[in-house]
Amino acid sequence: MVGWFKSFVPFEQRKVCKELDDFEELIRVESFTKFYSCPGIRVGYVRTKKYADIFEKYRSPWGIGGQGFLFLEMLLKNRDSLEKFEVNVIDYVAKERKKFSNFAYFPSLVNYFVTRIGDKFDVTDFLDFLDLRKIHVRSMDDFEMPGFIRVGLKDVNFNIKLLEAMTDFFRKENLL
Repeated sequence: MVGWFKSFVPFEQRKVCKELDDFEELIRVESFTKFYSCPGIRVGYVRTKKYADIFEKYRSPWGIGGQGFLFLEMLLKNRDSLEKFEVNVIDYVAKERKKFSNFAYFPSLVNYFVTRIGDKFDVTDFLDFLDLRKIHVRSMDDFEMPGFIRVGLKDVNFNIKLLEAMTDFFRKENLL
């Protein structure tokens, strides 16, 4: 049995995702949370050939709440424009992510990147530096990655502010 959980599938090649569905042992769990920027709405699905009966048998009788239902209803009503929206978001994120290529520690296709602050000082120094500029990013300590942070890409103005702050900090610390 192979498990595959993806919150960022729309950012990746849909063709690859469809090809993976041919694997009998694959269990694909996907959520809409990340791509549509609605973290409070827990909506997604499980897709599997071999284990569908098991998931159906043990699933919760209340599979979705009111907010999730309204979210899915909105998606279905706007299905015609959804593909264009997804393409625009993917293009936008790729363009914005490229601006931060000097900071990205790992290659990424999604709307965030991970950067290494370094071993010279505590991540808290960097977080404090950004907090003073009203920019908030996530430490990767809870993923057992000390010295790393996760930076979410947002609108153009935020990204400009973020890029300037990161450039200032990294230059000041001689990391750039």
